[in-house]
Amino acid sequence: MDDARKLVEEIEKGLMDLAKKVRALAGMVGASGQTRNLSFETAQAEIEAETAAPAPAAPAPAPEEQKPSLPAGPLSDLVDGLFALEGVFSEAGLPVDPQDIAFVRKVGTVLAGLPEDERQGEKGGKILFDCLKFLDKLQVNYTLPSYEEAVRRVFDVSCRLLTHLESDRGFEIFPRPLEETTRMVRGRISAYDKAVKENPVFDERPEGTIVGVLQHGAMLKGKPYAPAQILVSTGRGSEFAQICRRIMVMVLREAAKGGEPMFKAAGEIRKLLSRFESGQDEEPITARYVVNVLHENNASGVFKKTIKDLLDHLRKLGYAEIIVGVGKMFDESYSPGKYERRKVSSGEPEGTIVGVIQRGFLDRNGVAVQKAVVAVSAG
Repeated sequence: MDDARKLVEEIEKGLMDLAKKVRALAGMVGASGQTRNLSFETAQAEIEAETAAPAPAAPAPAPEEQKPSLPAGPLSDLVDGLFALEGVFSEAGLPVDPQDIAFVRKVGTVLAGLPEDERQGEKGGKILFDCLKFLDKLQVNYTLPSYEEAVRRVFDVSCRLLTHLESDRGFEIFPRPLEETTRMVRGRISAYDKAVKENPVFDERPEGTIVGVLQHGAMLKGKPYAPAQILVSTGRGSEFAQICRRIMVMVLREAAKGGEPMFKAAGEIRKLLSRFESGQDEEPITARYVVNVLHENNASGVFKKTIKDLLDHLRKLGYAEIIVGVGKMFDESYSPGKYERRKVSSGEPEGTIVGVIQRGFLDRNGVAVQKAVVAVSAG
């Protein structure tokens, strides 16, 4: 009987050991899969993609035991710094895209899952440089008045990461923190015109001042590793650019309640502002497109006054809104150059205009520069 009991105990112990090995193997496979997916392109897609769920506020910080385990040293300190960023946004009550929080958690897990030689080698260096690009993006996305302290903390982590890449990984990063003019970078990087893309922006600081880094560039062992993209002052400010930034703050605040659609709307306005500041679009075009974004997300009426203010601004620039008679019958004589009809299900009689999907605009010569898209009842 004792022999049988001992045999059963040995079998149970063997099964427990086997279960531990299976869990460890599954963890290694999972970590490996994350490593394959962590490119900057993937990170950028995560940052700009639509969020998966509404965010009443920044998610609560991850419990201490969920932090990935790394040997004490620079990498462990950096990962702790990334995790702390989640708390910075949360404690300040600032809405932040859940995808951004997902990224700061992911980096540490991926690094912890790598063998030591890969973590300290080329693969680990690439992951860390991609992380620097993500922190660049994070700073640009939240460079707004109410986010000032949070962005400063992001900048602190970015500086620590940049220092580690230069001192321990052999990278030469450009521009460096507080490298304030393009002339300074040009004097340090011989192939400046190929290595750096300048994006002019409206800013009252002297022309040529670097006012933001969209993406750091790098040399590795004397060879080009990645180009830089920087925001450079044109030496003149823009009242309209300030208006757009205030609108972005407003939309991000609504993201605390509206979640996914509002984060997407803030991202669209950010891109429109970037195009305006870089000279790709003129002020009237940007104003119209911002109105479109706000109108599309104004089901609750929260942006009613802001839309009105933008319409007033457009009128000063010589643009008039195309009148839509909601509640009236759609007249077949309406100009197809000014109106586009879309039939929708409605309890109203067939042909009744029941809403405006997109506002339309005429320029100072009466030419339609944007059609009015109207919702017409299909009966």
